[in-house]
Amino acid sequence: MLSRLRSARPGQLPHRVDFFYTSRGNPPLVEEVTDLAGHHEELHLHLVDTEVSPRLTVDQIMTTVDGRPSELSAFLCGPESMVDVLQKDLGRKGVKAANAHREYYNLR
Repeated sequence: MLSRLRSARPGQLPHRVDFFYTSRGNPPLVEEVTDLAGHHEELHLHLVDTEVSPRLTVDQIMTTVDGRPSELSAFLCGPESMVDVLQKDLGRKGVKAANAHREYYNLR
């Protein structure tokens, strides 16, 4: 997702994008992501610091985003266990499996 945002010119995102960036403490690349959000009116950045807030849930996502679940797309990146839970919960809320794209990594 970050590479797509880097390559998009201001005003060229085709629709609203809600970018949920969650980490424990100060996230890497937060300055760049915040800067990108400042250049795209359609990009809404939601920072979640799990040192001071609960972990991100699909309920939080669904109350924030616009649109019917069947029309939403989700791009998930993070540790495999987190991505698995979010993907399953998105499906339970009505997001089509084909619209839940995943990329994950394991922390060492």
